[in-house]
Amino acid sequence: MWNYCIIDGGFIFGLAISLITSIAWLIFKGKDMHTLLAEPGDMFAFIGYNYMIGAGIAVIIFRMKWKYNEKRFLRLTDPLADNYFAKDYQDI
Repeated sequence: MWNYCIIDGGFIFGLAISLITSIAWLIFKGKDMHTLLAEPGDMFAFIGYNYMIGAGIAVIIFRMKWKYNEKRFLRLTDPLADNYFAKDYQDI
């Protein structure tokens, strides 16, 4: 479960969310890009903070999705469910 949350959520989906948080940070701060990234340390801090925020949000989202996906998996693979064989034998 944590492998799914950290690898798929934190690393992969977190990158997309970090781009969104970077844009939001620039809009809400109202600063020019040149002043925000004037020094190399400021630039790495900006990238690092946004990636950590994005990865944290993604891990939380994927952790909440785990319970939903687990229930869905059990429902779809339950041989005692009414709809288990319905898809395979519709043409008969």
